[in-house]
Amino acid sequence: MIGAKPRRILITGGNAGLGLALAKKLAGRHQLLLSGRKSQDEVAGLLPYGAGYIVADQKDPAVSAQALVKGIWDFGWDGLDNAVLNAGMAIASRDGIDTADAIRETLDVNLLAAMLQAQALYPLLEKSNGTLTFIGSVAHQVSALLPAYAASKAGLQ
Repeated sequence: MIGAKPRRILITGGNAGLGLALAKKLAGRHQLLLSGRKSQDEVAGLLPYGAGYIVADQKDPAVSAQALVKGIWDFGWDGLDNAVLNAGMAIASRDGIDTADAIRETLDVNLLAAMLQAQALYPLLEKSNGTLTFIGSVAHQVSALLPAYAASKAGLQ
């Protein structure tokens, strides 16, 4: 899209893995705001030039949703063109059997946080006629060793 206006894009889990790779691909063409659980100091030098960063630990889904909205406003954005809800975590289980605590933590981080973030971000997306993208996984089709991860990410599809 030659001459296309840069979009304001939020990527959760944007400080590592798939989220960081996506941010690097979009850098220079769009305005980026990334989030993750790591501190500002821990991500210094890792993020693409010009990208903003919000500390939002999804282990507390409601607090992470509030942190994203506050961070967007603090960054000076009054709307959002795309929210990519990508963040996630997996806990390696023993023999494919997750503990109850591991299941709860995985569901909170991967599914509940994304749902609460989507609700919180909706007014900013609506204002800009923006789009919402959930990053799920097909792990449920290929791996029996990460059952809570597979189920939580499948819930986003």
